[in-house]
Amino acid sequence: MSEVQTDIRRHDSLYMHDGNIVLSTPNASGTVILFRVHQSILARISTVFADMLRLPTNGANEVYDGVPLVQMPDAAEDLESLLKVVYHENNLNFEKMSAETVKMVEPVLTMCNKYDIKDFRKQIISRMEGDWPTTLNAWDDLELEISQRWQTSQIRLRMAYCVDDILPEPVSAINLAHECNVPTILPAAFYHLSRLPLVFVRGTYITINYEEAGDAIFHDIAADGYLERGGRTASWQDLSSADHFRLMMGKESIRGEVRRLLDELLDASSSSICPSCPKDLISSFVDKTQRSMDRKTTRFDPLSMLCETVDKNMSPSACPQCRWRASDMMERLRETLWAKLPFCFHVKCFM
Repeated sequence: MSEVQTDIRRHDSLYMHDGNIVLSTPNASGTVILFRVHQSILARISTVFADMLRLPTNGANEVYDGVPLVQMPDAAEDLESLLKVVYHENNLNFEKMSAETVKMVEPVLTMCNKYDIKDFRKQIISRMEGDWPTTLNAWDDLELEISQRWQTSQIRLRMAYCVDDILPEPVSAINLAHECNVPTILPAAFYHLSRLPLVFVRGTYITINYEEAGDAIFHDIAADGYLERGGRTASWQDLSSADHFRLMMGKESIRGEVRRLLDELLDASSSSICPSCPKDLISSFVDKTQRSMDRKTTRFDPLSMLCETVDKNMSPSACPQCRWRASDMMERLRETLWAKLPFCFHVKCFM
């Protein structure tokens, strides 16, 4: 029986002729890819690499092209992603708010975790937190930037139906956070996901099949105008059952938290009376805000709604001082709510 021949190929750009070690590993199609690199560079970025690539002194190691050969346990694609960052650090400069970010960073981040490469991991996490902020101010800035993107005619012309063709997707971010230990992005990712209707699945922009009494009814998503108005979508099919439960519990917890905070404001609002405005001005405003938040037809986005409520629910006759007071109350409520997101969604947002 003839022996099976293994295809071997040197990597086009990561086979350095002045390298002093060759790393060997198969790709998805079974071809063995050879990377000729510098042992000192890998040892400098990772103590795990330093220990693993420490060669035996008895001369028993394999040799290829005149230098030691080490067979790696990683997929060639993952090793390639890491080495491209090592030798071309500009690969870490991922575009902000890109739909491709998770796909691009996942193999590198996985390798950084495996080989304890702290510096690259820190840079990637910082980049991810740009898409999924850890502070309310950063969240507000991001929301404004997304809105401005949507409103520009250039972006409208680039889209078929969905602004999410060019924006990060929350489920993939949540899965990455779990798999690669990036908990800091979870509160923002879960909150964004909680705002989205379940029926709009990313990538299925034309029809959804609803089962009603055994009959298939097709519904034209585009006709709703949701996507054309900048509606966001998610890869709902990729969300785990545990995270589905976490999401549902989180939404109910947020509703309860907002209701509790507004009740506290309602109780406190009667203690300070402006002489130039009606006695019940602030309490009436808080009550209207509470009722608007409780409406079933209202979209779920408390952080945004609390930001808009002064313009929508405050009496136009309110003096500047009372209007400022109402705005300050809502902003403090938003800050409290933001701080409670990790508890609402039952996630630990620290590493």
